[in-house]
Amino acid sequence: MSTTEISLAIETAISGGSLAILENGEILATSVGQQSRSRAEDILIELDHLLSGNRVNKHDISKIFVSAGPGSFTGIRIGIATAKGLARTLAIDLKPVSLLESLAAAADTNGKLAVVLFVGREAYCFQVFERTAETMISIGAPQVVAAKDLMSLPRSLGIGRIVYLSEQSDDNLKLLFESSTAKPVPITSSPAEAIGIAAGSAAISLDVAPLFLSKP
Repeated sequence: MSTTEISLAIETAISGGSLAILENGEILATSVGQQSRSRAEDILIELDHLLSGNRVNKHDISKIFVSAGPGSFTGIRIGIATAKGLARTLAIDLKPVSLLESLAAAADTNGKLAVVLFVGREAYCFQVFERTAETMISIGAPQVVAAKDLMSLPRSLGIGRIVYLSEQSDDNLKLLFESSTAKPVPITSSPAEAIGIAAGSAAISLDVAPLFLSKP
């Protein structure tokens, strides 16, 4: 007899935030916010709507994955605090995961790549990974660069692919792609979907420390 495993992914480090419900590792439902979620209550209300709209009882959730950033202190704190409260109430596992690593795992490409995230105030956070069909390793820690310094990344780091969220496509990224031989790899899924799929398939590290890009 087959069993159904329901997991929840929460991402609040990126403006707007997103939630995803997964059934046996496949996306069942997702929600993307239109503006920054400022309170834990906002996430819980949206989660209730998502669960009821898809006839899922919250007590059926067996594990929670939450974004550990990169992002603002407030954004990450809201997501982690909400996830901890839910995990405690439901007595289930909670695993913080890296959004950068999740997006690298979501990219359907091999070789040396950089994941680039817009983190506000004309700044971008990036991390370099080396992927093969079987493995993925990080090359160095995440770094933050100003928009004006984006252009030099592919050449200085020997990057063949640039992975980014399609929802974050902007003039700076377009200029980067136009001036570089590195191939753009857009991720069309929501951040929460990427986190849930990557973490659920054990493609990334679990239980990582938060990466705050701003202080409280």
